[in-house]
Amino acid sequence: GEPVYVMGLNQLDFPLKVGKEWTQRLDLRQLSDGVVQPYDNRWKVEAFEVVTVKAGTFKAFRITWRQDNRGGQQTWSGTWSLWWSPEVKTYVKQVFHTTGSSQDWELASFVLK
Repeated sequence: GEPVYVMGLNQLDFPLKVGKEWTQRLDLRQLSDGVVQPYDNRWKVEAFEVVTVKAGTFKAFRITWRQDNRGGQQTWSGTWSLWWSPEVKTYVKQVFHTTGSSQDWELASFVLK
């Protein structure tokens, strides 16, 4: 299948706990014109719950991540729901929605080393 970029893994604020919130500003340089676009990120750990995906059943933190870009010539916002499992130390599921686009992804298999 087509590779999927798992968003936001390097932006988590450990240790995670239900109710924890944090914000983050990320400036991204556009490849097309070199303009720096500011992205504001808001994170919240909503729950610790059981989630079943193709790879199995996991206890995972359900995290909401909202990203907004209000700089430059474009305005963009998107919301992810992410399930991060302490057992496999990565996301096991993500659901992304923005204007005109959505993407659902889940872990199909893994190997612990």
